[in-house]
Amino acid sequence: MSRLVQVHLPADAPPGAWTEHPGHLDARPPAPAGLYALRAETGDEPRACVSPLLKGLNMLRDARRDGLPRLWSGQPWTREFYLHFHRLVRDLPAPRLLVLSPPLRADCPGLEEFLMLYRPFEAELARRRPGVRLLLENRCAETPDEPQPLAATAADLVALGRVLDRNGLDLRLALNLPRLFQAALGHEQPTARATEEILTPLRHCARFVAALRPFPDPEAFFGSQALAHAALVRLREILDDGRRRFLLPPDDPDGFPGLAALRRAGFVPALGDED
Repeated sequence: MSRLVQVHLPADAPPGAWTEHPGHLDARPPAPAGLYALRAETGDEPRACVSPLLKGLNMLRDARRDGLPRLWSGQPWTREFYLHFHRLVRDLPAPRLLVLSPPLRADCPGLEEFLMLYRPFEAELARRRPGVRLLLENRCAETPDEPQPLAATAADLVALGRVLDRNGLDLRLALNLPRLFQAALGHEQPTARATEEILTPLRHCARFVAALRPFPDPEAFFGSQALAHAALVRLREILDDGRRRFLLPPDDPDGFPGLAALRRAGFVPALGDED
């Protein structure tokens, strides 16, 4: 069974539902009404970096390329990144999920190097804000000639799962499905064969997948209802282990017909706030 807890954008959330709030470098402190996720800086949109929450955090403000924040650029950056998170939620209950993004390969060449930078962040969070679950979301550059993130393809995620296992870290994966396909195919529409080749390797890291960011409209993405259904069924088979996972809001949430498609593929709602 593949169980999903839906996480909503605040404007669309029914009473008592989980919500996801922005936590990027220009964000204001969130105002959650209950359990919530915080999506930290993704590094793929320009930031002004003039928030008062960044006062004194010179590494965070200055580590930008063409206005785009550079993530995980060194241990001083990691310390300031934690301080920004602390300031953002200082007067709030801690988020139950904190969604992080990987660095670019140009800034951090390997997974082991990234985890050396990440480890102090996890340790400090466990000490000062216990109970926050940390997720790393795969990202992908818009074009092949742009700098690519460290965790983009299915092979990257499988490798990351193995490294996490060896290092005994609590970090888990948020699987951004559109970005996963874009990393493999660019903006080409998937075929049945390509879909199988992209999804099947995920069986090797399925136990590390704690959340999904879905296709906003699976039928439009795949070009046919049959292929969209087959892809989601295959994904459900890979994740069919009884674990509860979180369904994060899609990057383009307009209308979001994808939830019904997930249910038709065999995903079921999960209730409650504990595993």
